[in-house]
Amino acid sequence: DNVEVMTKLFYVVVPYTPAIASNLVNSLPFGTRKSGSDSFEEDRVQLQQRMSLVEAGLEASGIRALALETEEVIELLYRSFNISVNESPIHLNA
Repeated sequence: DNVEVMTKLFYVVVPYTPAIASNLVNSLPFGTRKSGSDSFEEDRVQLQQRMSLVEAGLEASGIRALALETEEVIELLYRSFNISVNESPIHLNA
């Protein structure tokens, strides 16, 4: 029998900063400019790719990885900064 004795949750933050060169080009009065929505979509895709790489690396090590949705991140941050409000542990849909 394989019995799970303890479960631990760890959170990995995958940072992303849009390219500085891209921001410089977009600030110039001439040349090709991307609209805000195009730039946002490109940044979202880049972040998603980074998250996929991290997830694949963790899972290759035998660690189950799950990306949090927006509401789950909000709940995690709220409970982290307001511990006295609710002493119960954080339960996310894992």
